Amino acid sequence: MKIMNKIESLNKIKELGLNQLPEQLFNCLDEKAIEKFVTTYKAEFYAVRDKSVAMSPKHKLNVPFFEVTKYCKENDLTKFTLNVSSINYTNNQICCGEILIHDNFDIDYILSNNPKFSIRDCYAFPDYKGTTNLIDKFSKHVKGFDDIIDYAIKYNLIGVIIEFTVFDVPLGKNNEKIVVWELRTAY
Repeated sequence: MKIMNKIESLNKIKELGLNQLPEQLFNCLDEKAIEKFVTTYKAEFYAVRDKSVAMSPKHKLNVPFFEVTKYCKENDLTKFTLNVSSINYTNNQICCGEILIHDNFDIDYILSNNPKFSIRDCYAFPDYKGTTNLIDKFSKHVKGFDDIIDYAIKYNLIGVIIEFTVFDVPLGKNNEKIVVWELRTAY
């Protein structure tokens, strides 16, 4: 599996049927489509992310439902995603971060158990960062770590960097405790 950019990542997540919070890719500022999305997937907050470039500073994870269109206009967003924000579930967040399980089952990880952290926060201030393996007991000491390892193996995501969040309640399109935000292999 080779994933070259964020759009390919979104498509692969959908193709594999991985769990995500409701999300839609927009290729233009379509006010009617935005209104339909926030009406269909009612939440207090939404995340808006520019998808025109990697690590774009044009992202906001807590846009109130009544300000989504305004935010997109003010930031000249044309290619962006809109999703129900995980901020709505802060009280249920157990672990977030990224893992990469190698073919030999060594596991690279960047993790946080801070329930208020986004993935970007986790990269900046991880609680745990390093390499382990399936035999090491390290994973038993980090809430949610075994859950994401099991999920990665279940979906055969070996050799793929997985950005994820583990929750203590099932949610998202598949009603599972793990939400996958992004998959990476070649970017």
